[in-house]
Amino acid sequence: MMDDERTKRKRLYNIAHKLVEKAEEGDMSAIKEVADRTDGKSAQSVTLSGDEENPLFFSEIKRSIVDPRD
Repeated sequence: MMDDERTKRKRLYNIAHKLVEKAEEGDMSAIKEVADRTDGKSAQSVTLSGDEENPLFFSEIKRSIVDPRD
């Protein structure tokens, strides 16, 4: 691994570490960020209504976890 990559990874690790520390201290915005990244963002409600002429159609949405190294 190149030094540049190591530096980037270390910087990202430091940022994540500080974010978690702030969340542990009770910072609500940090808590929200950590929760969004670990549990996913809360689903937003959709308020649409269909009728006989314009029915609603829903597509399948898949959530998958990927390894960024792949």
